[in-house]
Amino acid sequence: MSLDSIRARNAADKRAGVKRTYPQHAGKKSGVKSPIAARAALPTIAPCAHLGARLAGQPCGSPLLRCGRHGDITARFSSCSGADRCCRGCPDYVAAPKTANGATGTVAARAESAPVAPSVVASLAPRVTQVDPAKLAHAADNRKFNCSVLSHEGRRLMAYRVGWTSSRIHIAELDAGTHQPTSTKPIELRHPRCAGGQEDPRLFSLAGVPHLAFAGLQWERGKLIVSQMLARLSPTLTAERIWEPRYTGRAYPMEKNWQFFETADDSRAYAVYTIRPHKVLVLDIPAGTAEMIHETDEIPHDIWPGWALRGGAAPVRVGDEFYCFFHGWRKTPTDKGGGWYDYATGVYTFSAKRPFTPLRITREPVWVGDASKRHLNVTPNKCVLYPSGAIREGEKWIVSAGSQDSECLIGEFAASDIEAQLEPLA
Repeated sequence: MSLDSIRARNAADKRAGVKRTYPQHAGKKSGVKSPIAARAALPTIAPCAHLGARLAGQPCGSPLLRCGRHGDITARFSSCSGADRCCRGCPDYVAAPKTANGATGTVAARAESAPVAPSVVASLAPRVTQVDPAKLAHAADNRKFNCSVLSHEGRRLMAYRVGWTSSRIHIAELDAGTHQPTSTKPIELRHPRCAGGQEDPRLFSLAGVPHLAFAGLQWERGKLIVSQMLARLSPTLTAERIWEPRYTGRAYPMEKNWQFFETADDSRAYAVYTIRPHKVLVLDIPAGTAEMIHETDEIPHDIWPGWALRGGAAPVRVGDEFYCFFHGWRKTPTDKGGGWYDYATGVYTFSAKRPFTPLRITREPVWVGDASKRHLNVTPNKCVLYPSGAIREGEKWIVSAGSQDSECLIGEFAASDIEAQLEPLA
């Protein structure tokens, strides 16, 4: 039952003179203990790391709170009519770590109690615009993020993810000057491989036709499977064809973050499968298959040490090079287990000719998440800046990214600043 329903019921009871009693409260005025009060206290559990703000109304005697993981209302100890779920028994329950002063690191408490997180410094400071969330699709949990931009026939398109769980993908058209939406619409992506959700879109072009890459979620025998998916889009931005590019060497249970591109030399479709080592797939679009054709190990581990280099925006060709805005992922362990997770943006280039050898890379992130907004994440131990789209426009780069699993950002870089940060690979 929603809070509005609870309030309406209570108001109706008051008008009718009805008094509701709950076993937890029985006997308080008379001094007689109720049967429940006479029993041993129920076992308790530590607050969940996903707990958010406390809400008004206590219909079961237990505080109602916003669940940061699911976006609905939860009670900690016992199910009741006022909550959609209960922390006890929730499969996504994660005990919030305790800090030095004994407080827990829940979403609600982390501003006061979160330990100091490691800092990541960017070498550049792009001009950043937040896409107005009020002009995007409605999300029950207010999460609209991981956006990807593409220029196509004079239109500025932006695909973005809506919702943390059971996510769906929408496409907006942006005003190229303000980076703000002028319209938005959902994309119907009906395929068994993405029946459980569609996440992290990337827009790119093949043979002049816009395509959408995304992560498809499905459940198989109680196990979550994530697959790299593709969709060809029509001029009206509907999915004309949806398929999984079948690769025999795919990773299980999770496969995603491919970076798709094409070359003018042979008009074939390719995908960067991994960055370090640099593995490239060739796609057979009609057959719906992918095959590994090149592997080079040109990015040494003393560059971005401790970081995993993962896919981001679709590669953009400039001259004889493809430019890739990728995301680096790093875990910094803590003394008591667990750790801090950072997602930052870097750039590397590779040759436009086979075998697509990596040529240059930024040794440091060029764009990082705003640490003051890490509280927007589902869990407080992440700082996220997740690039998903890039456009070369004159002498600047337009890069779209998700911020803290909550927001859509557009960053503008001077092309000369990016060039100054790129260093040749030996």
